[in-house]
Amino acid sequence: MSNRLRTKTHIRTAQALAVAALTALSGALCLPQSGRAQSVPPASDAGTTTPPVVASTYVLAPLDVIDIAVQGHEDYHTATSILADGTFNYPTIGAIHAAGLTVAQLKTLITKGLSDYFNQPDVTVSVRESHIQKITVSGIARAPGLYDYRPGLTLLEVVSQSGGSSQAPESTGLSLVTHKNNQTTSVPIDLVSLLAGDPAQNIALSPGDTLLFTQRDPAKSAVQIVGQVNHPGQFTVLRQGATLISMLTEAGGTTPSAVLTRVQLVRNGKTYVYNIHDTLYNIDDPSGQIKIYAGDTINVPFNNTKVAVQGEVRAPNVYTIPDGEPLTLSTALAQAGGPTTEGDKKDVGVYRLGKDNQRHFIEYDLEQLYKSHPDAKTTRLADVTLQDKDIIVVPTRHHGHSALDYLGYVGNFTYLGYVLGAPVRR
Repeated sequence: MSNRLRTKTHIRTAQALAVAALTALSGALCLPQSGRAQSVPPASDAGTTTPPVVASTYVLAPLDVIDIAVQGHEDYHTATSILADGTFNYPTIGAIHAAGLTVAQLKTLITKGLSDYFNQPDVTVSVRESHIQKITVSGIARAPGLYDYRPGLTLLEVVSQSGGSSQAPESTGLSLVTHKNNQTTSVPIDLVSLLAGDPAQNIALSPGDTLLFTQRDPAKSAVQIVGQVNHPGQFTVLRQGATLISMLTEAGGTTPSAVLTRVQLVRNGKTYVYNIHDTLYNIDDPSGQIKIYAGDTINVPFNNTKVAVQGEVRAPNVYTIPDGEPLTLSTALAQAGGPTTEGDKKDVGVYRLGKDNQRHFIEYDLEQLYKSHPDAKTTRLADVTLQDKDIIVVPTRHHGHSALDYLGYVGNFTYLGYVLGAPVRR
């Protein structure tokens, strides 16, 4: 072995050991861990299966199972799962952080890493399994409900799985509702052409998409109600219309996970957003008197606003911010059981996602948020209102490091970022 190759091998080994040490320390966060990467043996020749075809722009996530092959080098053909911390180990290269990369970016990274050892390595990367996510089928489908998403899943496949429309295709409207970058888009689909095999209608789906089957016949006065209601589906309305609140009542009311401050009304291809949170307690609120007509669609979103409380607290976890109500730092810490006896209350850190999509550190002294009175009662002087996707960290007193240093001490927050739906970087 040349001195150059021996030196690179030693460096790779040291890097792998360092990553392993960080993974062990990440237990302090009480985050889910998968242990070592679970190697998935390639399919045997007798039962070879082809991994589902996904776009090179597919963004990898923790728990995805990926296939990697290098032409002419069978020892470098492997199928492995991405750990909860976003990494996996690969021969010669060592630990690779894959979560957040596209398939094409991971291929480029591996190709570059092997270029010191092979002449122009021909690397292929594919996704064998995606972390389970759902596609929603609602409206007048024969079997509305939630269906598992996998890379490469198409519109026609989900239409077939759900049994298609309960009405004739000619009298059925089909819309694909997508949610990206906090924007909701509805794309009309020609169901007749889709079933006839038109490839232009057979769109590849994304996690979280909704297939909405509607009745085209104008003689049928119906409204579609989807999302966080107890009985989603199609409901008949009088020709003179009904109100938003009365239609939600028809659907059995909203669930505890409903976002009442951003209820969506889709009418003639346009989406309107209403805050009906206060309407439930005030029948005179004008938002509750909004007229609903046949052909309208009401969507009650799921509350996905969350904060994470980590470090030296009794119940570290991810907590939901109540819809329409502020969540303060003291309340979030109370939900997490409060700081442990080892927690440093004078150096609590909040990592906040800024407009630049980067995390910014804010430090708080919990003891300064309260003032003791002679009557031995404690009154809150001030408090901090948390924002969506904040991460609160209570560091350990005896280790002599601040909450800002704590992020590097315990490992990385890749899994938290995946759960919160936002990047977590120092």
